Amino acid sequence: MSKFEPVHPRDLTRSMFLRRAAAAGLAVPSLSFLVACGDDDDAAGGGSGGKDVKLEDLGTVGGAMQILTYAGYEGADAIKPWLKEQGIEAKATAINSQDDVTTKLRSPAFKKADAAQLGVAQVEQYRQLDMVLPIDPAWLPNVAKVDEYFIDLVKDDNGKLTAVPFVWGGLGCNYDPKQLKNGIESWQELIDPKMKGRVAMIDDPVSTVQTGALAVGIREPNKMTKDQLEEVKEFLVKVKANARTVAAGYADIGDLIVAGDVWASFQGWNAVEIFADAKGGTVKTAYPKEGTVAFVDCFIVPKGADNARSSIAFIDHMLSPEMQAYVGNDLASGLVRLDATDKVTGIGAEIFDYDNLQELFKTQFVFALDAPLESDGDVATHEDWVAAWEDVKGT
Repeated sequence: MSKFEPVHPRDLTRSMFLRRAAAAGLAVPSLSFLVACGDDDDAAGGGSGGKDVKLEDLGTVGGAMQILTYAGYEGADAIKPWLKEQGIEAKATAINSQDDVTTKLRSPAFKKADAAQLGVAQVEQYRQLDMVLPIDPAWLPNVAKVDEYFIDLVKDDNGKLTAVPFVWGGLGCNYDPKQLKNGIESWQELIDPKMKGRVAMIDDPVSTVQTGALAVGIREPNKMTKDQLEEVKEFLVKVKANARTVAAGYADIGDLIVAGDVWASFQGWNAVEIFADAKGGTVKTAYPKEGTVAFVDCFIVPKGADNARSSIAFIDHMLSPEMQAYVGNDLASGLVRLDATDKVTGIGAEIFDYDNLQELFKTQFVFALDAPLESDGDVATHEDWVAAWEDVKGT
């Protein structure tokens, strides 16, 4: 039985997945290349429409493994002893946003990547496009310890896992507590004249537009009209006017705050607190009253992976108590395996109250979805979002 029963993520992701744009196609003009990927019936991948793949069909553990994911999600130093023990040579390629995964998966160099990061809001689209290896939960002994709420988000109708969740969190507002002693209570504070040159934005069109929508009172960004998107754009232009820079990654935001160059971010990540602490600085994360965009990040085995068996072992190990402790201690992010929360200490232990997650998920976190690929009436599309963000950056 799940320890907590949040409302927003389940309602949105399960009932509205098929209405999303194929967020797998972020920053690309069409889904044609993704459909082509789905038609590639490599034996190692065996998509959901192919034969019933068995674990032994995937070879043995060991050898070279290619991973596409955010920096730190590959396990950093914490996973190195396990990799050595298993005889796996892991090569991780860092991404800055989900569209980086999609762009790389379409390229010759990464077509046969073995593991890739996927946001839970993109799971159904990848499944429909037959791009992933359906994973039998029995292949991963540690999955039985993952809170069933997270597992329910990624199961298909046959009980197979299209993706395996291993971390969650929110994209709140990172800030310098020395300069902003009262923190940040509202996203609107970032457009105050006193914040001129003291804000850093992140170069991610989807999460930035989603956060902008929350800031102006739109609780379901994926349903906003083109007129509402213009309102969001106007707000983001005001934030941009106060921004010192648009950062490529969250580590850059941490560096800027520690250096005293900026005081707050639009938006941030709890892991920035850890990044800053390692450099002798202090960063805090606020969850503004209008709401914070939340995420559940997963791993998939792309269809046609060269070393799918090692990928399965890697994903299972990311659910082990020691690696879930790493998620909390080194990434300051939420654990999907709640029986490991007692292993989280320091900054990571202060961020989430695991005894009251239901309240957090109901009141502060919004598991917002991307815009649809095709407009339903006057609803703004993903292409509209990207264009709006490019316009903001150009101001």
